[in-house]
Amino acid sequence: MSFIETPRFPDDISYGSKGGPSWNTSVITLNSGYEKRNKNWTNARYSYDVAYGIKTQAELLALVDYFNRVGGK
Repeated sequence: MSFIETPRFPDDISYGSKGGPSWNTSVITLNSGYEKRNKNWTNARYSYDVAYGIKTQAELLALVDYFNRVGGK
């Protein structure tokens, strides 16, 4: 993974956002009643909702510009 020389994600948009990591895990119940958990992904998948922080057209354009500079997700 390469380093992206870009400013931080806009603070005014990130304030009040929700999200974090999620995992794909299978839970198998054994005959004894115990459970075994299998982690299907090596890394977590992160998902955030920043809609709360977008209040103006300028903030939306700043968000789009940010994602264009960093190349997407």
